Amino acid sequence: MEILMTDVSWAPARTMADELREHGYVVHTCRDEQDPDAPSCAALRHADCPLDRYPIDAAVVVGPPPSTDHLADAGLCALRRRIPVVLVDRPGDPLEAWASDSTTRSRAIASIGALERVELPGHAAEARRTLDEELTRQGRSPSEVGVVVRRRNGGLLIELSPHESLRPHDTERLAVHVAQRVRAFDPWARTIDVTVESTDEPHR
Repeated sequence: MEILMTDVSWAPARTMADELREHGYVVHTCRDEQDPDAPSCAALRHADCPLDRYPIDAAVVVGPPPSTDHLADAGLCALRRRIPVVLVDRPGDPLEAWASDSTTRSRAIASIGALERVELPGHAAEARRTLDEELTRQGRSPSEVGVVVRRRNGGLLIELSPHESLRPHDTERLAVHVAQRVRAFDPWARTIDVTVESTDEPHR
């Protein structure tokens, strides 16, 4: 998983970045580590924004910032692109209502690791709405297809689990419509992949 952090030049964030790398994560930063006086935001330095350049799957924002420089805010930029955000040692942060988790340093690695398994609620709601509309139009029960959406390598993985009574052709059509709806909801995702898992149980 590739992680975005606004600034890793100050001690708490640098320690967090080092821990992430030790656990196999790739860490990118908005700030130019060679020129700490330059604007934090890569785009304002006429450089490539890490969100455009790398397959970012989460942003991590650590502790109170060491200054009032808010030109770059990895958390806010990530949320605008519907990318999960983990706040570390930031109780009461304005982004807390939208963050995937607000946690402490001691629990941060576990929280970030869980993101690979956690469903994206906004994306899943869009997928579910599409399934409900299509299945209802066909006179079928919406419970006949389950859906989960997760981040994966800068893109999205949509997992459909239809009841076995649904014909493959109908499932393929549903998959296309779901992917289209999710793409409209999240135009920044690098890829959208749909997998189908067969089941003989209805979904609630």
